Amino acid sequence: MSRSGFGVIGAPVLYIGVLQTMEMTLSPALPLVQQDLGASPGALAWIFTGSLISSAIATPIVGRLADMYDKRRVLLALMAISGAGVLLAALAPNI
Repeated sequence: MSRSGFGVIGAPVLYIGVLQTMEMTLSPALPLVQQDLGASPGALAWIFTGSLISSAIATPIVGRLADMYDKRRVLLALMAISGAGVLLAALAPNI
């Protein structure tokens, strides 16, 4: 496999790994998030619930889109969308 082949495979794997790690490391930090943002326990529960619901809904849709269109293009579009979502979440002043 060429060097570019490793980049095409490695970038999404690394990206997904970082996102999953952020979700798993968020659990111990929830009291700090709650204190800093003044969030209720219910609002904090939606951090995880929203992530799980959106993944469950998006998975079959994305699978179908990847079957219909170029898989690489769909993957790059999803990486851009999730990157924009992460940036938006990082800049949010509250929950």
